[in-house]
Amino acid sequence: MSMKSSNDEAEAPHTAIIPQSPQKTNKGTDIVLPDDVLRVIVTFADFEGLPALACACKTTRDAASDEDMLERDKVYVLRCFLALGGTENRLRRKYRGGLYEWKMRDKPSDNLAEWLGVKMKGGRVTKLYWARHMIGELLTGTIPAEIGALDGLTGLFLGNNQICGHVPLEIGRLTSLKDLCLGSNRHEGPLPAELGALTALTQLDLWKNNFTGKIPSTLANLTNLKHLSLFNNNFDTDVPSYTLCRYAMAQEYLASIRQARIEELETEMEGVKAFKAKYEELKAKYEPDLLN
Repeated sequence: MSMKSSNDEAEAPHTAIIPQSPQKTNKGTDIVLPDDVLRVIVTFADFEGLPALACACKTTRDAASDEDMLERDKVYVLRCFLALGGTENRLRRKYRGGLYEWKMRDKPSDNLAEWLGVKMKGGRVTKLYWARHMIGELLTGTIPAEIGALDGLTGLFLGNNQICGHVPLEIGRLTSLKDLCLGSNRHEGPLPAELGALTALTQLDLWKNNFTGKIPSTLANLTNLKHLSLFNNNFDTDVPSYTLCRYAMAQEYLASIRQARIEELETEMEGVKAFKAKYEELKAKYEPDLLN
């Protein structure tokens, strides 16, 4: 079996070399396997060895995909930690040696599972425990848009820091997120409507920040939420002055947000109807004179 060393082959992500019979050619034939390789090859399942080849290709492809996702997560975890005001040295070296003890490794770790506050499952980053008491230091930067690339996250804990700026719209891409804890920081601006896309959320902590504007009506989509804290902010609308720590309490409040938005829309529609009626009245009164 021989292999080509062309640039095209180097760029092909999934390539297999199938030897041909000597009567036809002594060279291999490059076959670029599509993502649905099993469905394509099943037609030829009677040929000896091809089912095994298909399985081998799928296994190799999945392993490569998992490795790619791991490297991708590693890049974005680092970018997010730096944007939040941390350092690469501490992220890769610092670890908890005891309940109230922090230590530093001799060398930075390349193992993402050993990075500060990072938890993994199934080859993906699933939780970032970067609250102040969880990492033993204060973060003072901003949440970057790159946070949306960590779409395996189920928990994001950034509380009790001095993180500032707006919550990025890209946070709405974290559709597996169950816990979002941003309380006791310096976040500002309106809440992004994209928070309503986080339908898996069970906990949303936003207390003690500088958020402004109205509570987005999209939060009514959070039908799994059972822990909600919005107090000590600067919202334009009234919010509970305590944590809603039961499912029924949280859902009752979210339902009130939905109802308030419906009433706003009805009021706006009444305004539109009144404007249209006035327009028709003026049209009937002055249009004949204009035509003459």
